[in-house]
Amino acid sequence: LLLRRRCAFVGPRPPICTVPPVPSPHFKSVVRCAAGLLIDSLGRHFGCRRAHSSSTTRTPKTFAMYISVTGLVLKSIWQMPRFQYLTVCAFRDARASVGNVRTSLLTRGNVYHTVTVWESKEEMRRFYVGDAHRQAMMATKEVASYVKIHGFDCKELPSDDECLELWSEGGRVV
Repeated sequence: LLLRRRCAFVGPRPPICTVPPVPSPHFKSVVRCAAGLLIDSLGRHFGCRRAHSSSTTRTPKTFAMYISVTGLVLKSIWQMPRFQYLTVCAFRDARASVGNVRTSLLTRGNVYHTVTVWESKEEMRRFYVGDAHRQAMMATKEVASYVKIHGFDCKELPSDDECLELWSEGGRVV
């Protein structure tokens, strides 16, 4: 004898999959991410002035600042979703960290860059050992085929292009 269980659900059943009749404004961002243009969509997602740079610039308490620049090349396009997740987590932590003056995400060719400006090297180190950044660093070998970093002290707030130029000249491959 088979007994049927009755469903406790009352009312009309919701559809299994709902597709909005008009694509959401984030539809283009998802398509661009799949094509490898992650940083542009992240910049817009976080409300940046430019499509690829953060608008969070705070006046540093001291005149000396520490700038950290990272650039990496993904192993393949299939690593993009993981890279995107790790980047968003680390970017949010950096922006919320005490001592952060500016945080930028940039793309030059197929190289993805982060430029962070800190009030001091100690403030940067606090973020460096944080959870989101540690997870991103541990996944670097699996996600990226090339990683180059550069950190330097500066008395004036440099532009992103100046930071990338110094990164290309004085960075070290890890």
